Amino acid sequence: MAPAKTPAPLQPEENGSAAVNKIFLPLGDGAGIGAFWSGNDFIIVSDRATQMDTSALQGTGVFSAATVQTIGNTTIVAFHFNQLIPLEMHKQPGGWILAVRAENEARRHAVITPQVKDGGLLYPMPQSGRVIELSDPASGARLLVATSVEECPGPLLRRHKLGYEIWPSIQGLVFALEADQIEVRKGNGGAFLDVLGKDSIPVDSGAEGAVADDRVDWSWLGLRSLNPVMLKEDYRRRWTQAAMQPPEDRGEARLAAARAAFAMGDAREAQAILGTAIEDNPELALQPNVTFLQAASNLLAGNAEGASALANPEAGSDGVLWRGLYMARSGGNPSKAAALMAQGFSNLQSYPEPLKKQIQPEVATFIARYGSDEDRSVLEPLPADGRFDLGRVDKRSDPEPCGGDIEETHEGQGGLVVAGRDTAHLLEPVEHPLDAVAVPVTPPVCFLWSAAAFA
Repeated sequence: MAPAKTPAPLQPEENGSAAVNKIFLPLGDGAGIGAFWSGNDFIIVSDRATQMDTSALQGTGVFSAATVQTIGNTTIVAFHFNQLIPLEMHKQPGGWILAVRAENEARRHAVITPQVKDGGLLYPMPQSGRVIELSDPASGARLLVATSVEECPGPLLRRHKLGYEIWPSIQGLVFALEADQIEVRKGNGGAFLDVLGKDSIPVDSGAEGAVADDRVDWSWLGLRSLNPVMLKEDYRRRWTQAAMQPPEDRGEARLAAARAAFAMGDAREAQAILGTAIEDNPELALQPNVTFLQAASNLLAGNAEGASALANPEAGSDGVLWRGLYMARSGGNPSKAAALMAQGFSNLQSYPEPLKKQIQPEVATFIARYGSDEDRSVLEPLPADGRFDLGRVDKRSDPEPCGGDIEETHEGQGGLVVAGRDTAHLLEPVEHPLDAVAVPVTPPVCFLWSAAAFA
């Protein structure tokens, strides 16, 4: 894959039998490079025009199917694979090495921390190159690829923001824009993202809170560090975008709308959108991120039976909160459920406010009641909000035994039944004409809770 007077970019093993697992790309020393996956194609973008011959790659194994396209002062190299494989890139004198990463070697990635600057966001990059616009070959999405002259691996997982996304990348940063008013350009020290037009929502409004870009729950559930008003606007935009797509292209747009609905705390809307998307494209149900989102939506909507996928540890340590919540609501081991939720409690702290308000009091109360002393330590300090009073009571002492039936006879709109050891119905709302309800349980422990605390 080398022009004249350039050494062959790769040399097979001397015996000719070993598969080639790395090649040299003569892209030059000063070129800005970006690289990312588009479906089963690996795309490398250079901000300089470079003529390369791919004939040397024929018959070399995984890198055989390569094409090179030069458009003006931009070069696009595409490698087609039958399936996704772990790749990495390293800068070398005169160009870059593209290699298959060893199975036992962890992938390098960046934790993106944008800086609010001049009404926009600066994403720091070492020796940033030009920002190159192109259409994603797989989805047709409008992409702006921020290149870098030096090694600059991007995030592992997709990051959802207001009006744009940051896609996983091996080199540089890849912005997928959903709003025409957003632009990305080379800034002083990195890629600068801004909006055009006086009526546009400033992009720095979505920069609140530092969240690890590569948290599975954050990415798979489509969570965003936005205030409730911005979350609703984000959902409106994504729902509108999905509705405007041709039927055959609505899959990804519907998923984005479902994530936006979940992030603003509307699990039932997320359920409905996912159901329609999967009905039209059943293959979506095979994707672990879609399965996780659907299960979490079912759980929050009160359908624990439809949330069994949360018991799968595929999401790793970032999914333990949801595994614990599912275990609690489905009647699993309460002490284990409390331990799992305690492990994920710090993740919950950074969730969007509407979603956090839905589940944090329940999670805190469950940990306080069934967790170990170590588990309970994550609850300090509990918010002063009255919804957490029950958690404070349970942290102070164990429930007092009592016998017989206890009733408050005041008129009311409803109550909450809390069966001390019946974890499947913890904090389950029920129709009952009382201000408070106490339910004897076995062993004989009962709790008298005011419905007003959860109003």
